[in-house]
Amino acid sequence: MRHSKRVLREKRGAIELGMNTIVIVVIGVVLLTLGLRWIYGVFGGLEERSQEIDEQLKKQISDLFEGGDETLIIRPNSVTIKQKESKDIIFAVRNTISDGKGHKFSYRTVLTNPEGKDASEVMSWLTGASENEITIPSGKIEYRAVAVDIPGTAPIGTYRFEVTLDADNNEGDSKANFIIRVRGE
Repeated sequence: MRHSKRVLREKRGAIELGMNTIVIVVIGVVLLTLGLRWIYGVFGGLEERSQEIDEQLKKQISDLFEGGDETLIIRPNSVTIKQKESKDIIFAVRNTISDGKGHKFSYRTVLTNPEGKDASEVMSWLTGASENEITIPSGKIEYRAVAVDIPGTAPIGTYRFEVTLDADNNEGDSKANFIIRVRGE
């Protein structure tokens, strides 16, 4: 009799241990699901907001083109960046050549105030600062993002750049400038 009570208690203990494990697993899955939904809710909209900002920037650049005959617009044309940080600058190229045909464009960027600076090092901060053969239909605009990555060792100061746009027809040639100000961390 004693032996059967002991076996019964052990079985009940095993069942309680099994139930506790199941309850803990269910609670864990529920918390994991809620946590993932919360993270998706917080970070899920960032891509949509980024696309909205990109579209607004393109619309503003398009509006700038409406009022003039510029072939090249750079936005922002002046930017302040801390050491170890990065930002993008947008180059917008429009085919304004009057013959109504698509044309090939290329651009290159140079540092215009190299006094006391290592120009090749400064130019290495820019990704996409030069490009060959962008084919643009008549009246259309092409956008290029130029990434500016400032290293922690970059000298603090103001850097002026000139972008020269060359077309396969001299009518589309243009120049524009932008400034990068490097600040300490």
